[in-house]
Amino acid sequence: GMSAASFWGFRVLPSLLLLASSSGTTTLAAALKNRSSPLLAWTAGALPTRRLPHLRGGTACAPPSSASSLSCFAPAPRLVPGLRALSMTGSAQGYLRPPQDVVDLVEAAPTPSILVQPSQAGSEWVVLLQPSSMLELEDLAAPELKLAGVRFDPEGGVPSRRIGYSSISLLHRETKKTATVTNMPAGRIYSVRWSPLGDRVVFTALDPSTGGMHLYSFTPSDGNPAAVKVTPLPLSGVFAASFAFVGGGDKVLLNTIPPRPAAPERSRVPSAPSIQSNTLGDKAPARTFQDLLGDEHDEALLAYHATTQLVLLQLDGSAPPQEIGPPAMLTWYRASPDAKHVIVEALSGEFSRAVLLSRFATDVLIYPLEGGGGGQRTGQF
Repeated sequence: GMSAASFWGFRVLPSLLLLASSSGTTTLAAALKNRSSPLLAWTAGALPTRRLPHLRGGTACAPPSSASSLSCFAPAPRLVPGLRALSMTGSAQGYLRPPQDVVDLVEAAPTPSILVQPSQAGSEWVVLLQPSSMLELEDLAAPELKLAGVRFDPEGGVPSRRIGYSSISLLHRETKKTATVTNMPAGRIYSVRWSPLGDRVVFTALDPSTGGMHLYSFTPSDGNPAAVKVTPLPLSGVFAASFAFVGGGDKVLLNTIPPRPAAPERSRVPSAPSIQSNTLGDKAPARTFQDLLGDEHDEALLAYHATTQLVLLQLDGSAPPQEIGPPAMLTWYRASPDAKHVIVEALSGEFSRAVLLSRFATDVLIYPLEGGGGGQRTGQF
């Protein structure tokens, strides 16, 4: 009743395999009839008869009872050089760790990414972004939704299993001195950008205390600059960018998650049957995609998580946040060069169960950013 796994070209029962490390003759063995002895089961002709001389050190092989199986037994297993003893049946000790040499190799820090300060500020500083070496178990265990070809973490508001960065530091191009950014959030870092004028660095990061993504910024200096949380508003970076600069970078547009009730739950009883029909009666070959919308509940979840509120924010905190337009299912937005308007692309609400979200119908709208006209739609295409 146990499934077999491939090991060195043979098919074995992994939960009963014991490997050890020593010098001497190499022997592979498995459980005898009681649990105190190790057993090696070769199945489906994985070990041809002509290979029997390779089993040395007291191993005895019983004649095959059929053409599809062969069992070999040994009174005591020899040790395989270079491998430590691993018991694959016990879980009381928690997760096992490989030798430290393997840990050092796997967890070696990747090469940092760099962001050079814009030329408007003299290109004096370089931001060094240290990528995370790998995902943690918490990342793999995090909830994940798969809607219209998009996979994301509904709690963090980020694409699922996105590695991001673990730390940020600064390098001075002339003196070659480095500065560590202090007061950094404990969560993983995303979307690090210089402002258009190069006077500050803005980034998003997950806050473990709230589970959401927030906006932070710092100003480069010879000392160790401190990161500051710009606003407590939670951000979304799944269907559209989490933020965008306006003008020279003293203002930003934020893709915020508005206050909302709990996510819709799936009804145990469908409201209607799911029907697909071809009224023309002709063959219509179509591409197939992963994670398409399957029913009304998927559509309700998509509308729930894709709906965000665009907000205009002064980075220095000199003015309160200003909502731009009503909540919408944003997929793209950008401020005009003169910082007076913003163009927005949002899903129209006409969903499809045959194509990805990138092919859904959208509305393009223009809103003003000045004169207190936030929320007034001035154009639609």
